[in-house]
Amino acid sequence: MKINFEYSEPLDIMLTEMALQSYTPKQIVEMTEYKKIIETHWKKQESKTTKLIESLSGLKFERDVECFPVKNMEFRAISSPFIIRKEKDLKMAEIIIIHELIHIILTQNKDKVVNYITAIYPNKRHDFKIHVAVLAIQKQVMEKLFENEFIKNFIKEDEDSLKDAWTEVIKHSHRYKNNIISFLKNENLE
Repeated sequence: MKINFEYSEPLDIMLTEMALQSYTPKQIVEMTEYKKIIETHWKKQESKTTKLIESLSGLKFERDVECFPVKNMEFRAISSPFIIRKEKDLKMAEIIIIHELIHIILTQNKDKVVNYITAIYPNKRHDFKIHVAVLAIQKQVMEKLFENEFIKNFIKEDEDSLKDAWTEVIKHSHRYKNNIISFLKNENLE
């Protein structure tokens, strides 16, 4: 699986305006350069990281994906379409890409995962349900790629909207053994 990075000026303009920011022609140059930077950084570990995601999730990517870097938008990233906001810290950008790739692999394999998540957490918000699966895999991937202190700080400072899901994942992470289906089949999660 490969990520094809593309800069889309109309998308960048639209998301900049939606973020109540001003778009300038300099942004085209800035974001074209950023696209090259993030693409070069990502390509160095793309194969290793995508294989790790597949291995630790027990799932397979079905196809390559397009990723559109933009300067401004409300969220750090979204997975469909795959859009990432410019990050100064390339390590943070890498984690954001990993997070979104896990969303993508789960979406591509949703028929294998959705019923388990819904059965375990029937009364929880959709966002919580999805992020328990995403973060369970993400935590395993990060443990293989980054040092423990960095991971602890990342989890502590991650978005407030994910705090409940992170708490649930950390509580049960000792049960995760390289396969999201087996992890979710465990009826004692909640």
